[in-house]
Amino acid sequence: MADLSTDSTSPTAVATTDPNDDGTGKSNLVRFSARVKSFVDSMSPVGVTAYDSGWVNLTPAAGTAGGRFGIRRVGAMVFMRGQVTPATNWGAAGASTTVVAAGGIPAQFCPVTAQSFVCGSSVATTTFRVVLGSDGSLVVQPSTATATAAVWFGNVVMPVG
Repeated sequence: MADLSTDSTSPTAVATTDPNDDGTGKSNLVRFSARVKSFVDSMSPVGVTAYDSGWVNLTPAAGTAGGRFGIRRVGAMVFMRGQVTPATNWGAAGASTTVVAAGGIPAQFCPVTAQSFVCGSSVATTTFRVVLGSDGSLVVQPSTATATAAVWFGNVVMPVG
């Protein structure tokens, strides 16, 4: 983001006789722009320079396979895509299966505390509870006992930081 105090598109300082001057020599427009800049800067944690990471492929844990399985960060929001299927089955309803081991999802994409989502599947009667841990793990739990239904991650959007 351009420095609003020196950018050629910034308004010039106002005269001290201007009723909107608060002694800084900046008009309301400049103060508003500085607030907007601060807000935009706060959308990404300190030290992050890339507002868009692009899609990063994720490697599913042993016993599962992924299709276009990935994660992306834009500002302070994280998006997931793709699907994961088990090699054999997900097990009983509510059984937990680790799809990505701890540390498998890079820290820049992880929430401060674990986040849970409901995801659809390739079987109309089955949904999955998905938990993205602050440790970079991803765990799924089927709502019904099911064979090899694919978990779809297309609806996972969450804030980080």
